[in-house]
Amino acid sequence: MSALREVCITTSSPDQTRKAGASLGRNLETGDMVFLTGDLGTGKTVFTQGLCHGLGVDENVIVRSPSFAIINEYTGSRLVRHVDLYRVESDDELETVGIFDSGRESVTIIEWADKLKSTRPWSRGIAVTITDLSETQREIRIKGPEEKLENLPTR
Repeated sequence: MSALREVCITTSSPDQTRKAGASLGRNLETGDMVFLTGDLGTGKTVFTQGLCHGLGVDENVIVRSPSFAIINEYTGSRLVRHVDLYRVESDDELETVGIFDSGRESVTIIEWADKLKSTRPWSRGIAVTITDLSETQREIRIKGPEEKLENLPTR
């Protein structure tokens, strides 16, 4: 098991936030899970767009937050499951949406991951916290296994 590491990236535009996501996406493998947290409007979906493109999802594919569908799937160099827990209101509902089904055959990205009460999935994933610094600047903290964070831009 590799050592955990934390990287902090500051971005000044949605494009920079996407590029940071793409850098992480290129390091991910089937079975990896990314847990995104941050306030509404901080750029979780923008970062996810970058993750998807880094995972080989065609740049012409529109990556949107699956707020109502809860799970969107995209095909790139590997299957990507994009989960949004914003509208999930109970632990029972979490159990029925199937967010961990097929997780070993895909890369799973979970927005609003702080709604997960269980620490079980977090122990095998990458935690990403996005914070507003100003109207345009974001601080992106990424914590995970050292080899997953190689070649990421830092401050």
